[in-house]
Amino acid sequence: MFNFRSVVRALLPQRTRDSIYLYRQYMRNLGVTKGLNAYYQLSHTRNGVVRIAIPQSATKIAIRVNTSDIQVFKQLFFANDSNYDIPINVKPKIIVDGGANAGYASVYFANQYPDAQIIAVEPEASNVEILKENTAPYQNVSVFQAGIWNRRTFLKIRNREDEHWAFQVQEAESHEGAIEAMTIEDIMKLSPTVRLFWKLV
Repeated sequence: MFNFRSVVRALLPQRTRDSIYLYRQYMRNLGVTKGLNAYYQLSHTRNGVVRIAIPQSATKIAIRVNTSDIQVFKQLFFANDSNYDIPINVKPKIIVDGGANAGYASVYFANQYPDAQIIAVEPEASNVEILKENTAPYQNVSVFQAGIWNRRTFLKIRNREDEHWAFQVQEAESHEGAIEAMTIEDIMKLSPTVRLFWKLV
C-alpha cells in the first residue's frame, strides 16, 4: 500500500529528518509554543546560555548551548527520556543531588516535592555558577561547591577536558585550588530532621 508520508521521509536528507524528529520531541514534551521556542533557541544559538520556559518549572531554565546540558535537560524533562519519575507514592523530606551539574535534577525535585529539603553538591565551578542560577528561586534548595568523598579532605577535578556532566574528582596533593570534600554524614547533618535523628542515636 502506498504511504505518502513514508515516501516523503525517505526523500528528505537525514539532517532534515533528525531536525523534524527533535522538533516533534520538544513540542510533545513542552507544548507547541514552548517547545517551538526551546527548539529554536537551542538549535540556532551558537554560544552562551539560553533561558527557556517549561511546563514543569515555575521559572525559566538556563542551558549552556553546545554542551551536555541539553542532553541532561532532556533526560530530566522529556517524558520518554526521564529516569526520575519515582513509581511509588513517597513524600521525601530530604533529597541529595550529588554531582548536581547544572541543577536540572534539583529543579525537577523542587517542583515535584516542594516540601522536601534538597541539598545540591557539585565540585566544578562553572557548573556551580549555572546551578546557582537555576536553583536561586527555590527556598528549599541549598547549593554546596564540594565533592562527595568517604572522608574529609581536599579534592580536585581530574578530567577537566570532558563534558560538564562527566567531571570526576580525586584527592588533591595540596589545598591550593582544591575543593572541599563532604562525607555522607556531613550532608545528612545539614537537614534539621536528620540532625535530630543523629542526636537521638
